[in-house]
Amino acid sequence: MSSRRRGTFNFKIGDPFIRGAAAIEAASRAAQSGPSEREAREENRMIAPLMSLLAQTALIGDRGLVGVGAGIGAGIVTLGAARGIGHLAGQAMEGIARQPEAGGRIGTNMIIAAALIEGFTFFALVIALQLAGKITQTS
Repeated sequence: MSSRRRGTFNFKIGDPFIRGAAAIEAASRAAQSGPSEREAREENRMIAPLMSLLAQTALIGDRGLVGVGAGIGAGIVTLGAARGIGHLAGQAMEGIARQPEAGGRIGTNMIIAAALIEGFTFFALVIALQLAGKITQTS
C-alpha cells in the first residue's frame, strides 16, 4: 500500500506526461488558429491552376459546375429519400409484427410520413431541375 493519499499526483515538469500534455495543448492551439498566411498562399497557388483548367474545359464550361452541383444534389436527395422511406417501412413492419392489432394505425401513419418524405423529395428535385434549366437558358 502506498503512503500517498488518494487523488494526489506528484508530477515534475520534466515528466513525459507533462511534456505530452504541453505538446497536445500546443497542437490544439495551432489547429484553432487556422492556417498561416504562407500556408494559405501555397494552397491557393495549388488550387488556382486546377480551377482555371476546369473552367476552360468544354465539358464543364463557365457554368457547368452549377449543373454538376444540381445533378449531384438531385442524386443525394433521391438517395436520402429512398433510405428514409426504406427505414420507415422496415420499422413499421417491425411494429406491426410486435403488435398486430395496431397494424391499421401504424400503416396509416407510415403512409402519411412516406408522403411527407416524397413531397420534400419532389420539391428538392424541382429546384435542382429549375437550376439546371436556368443554366441552359443563359448559356
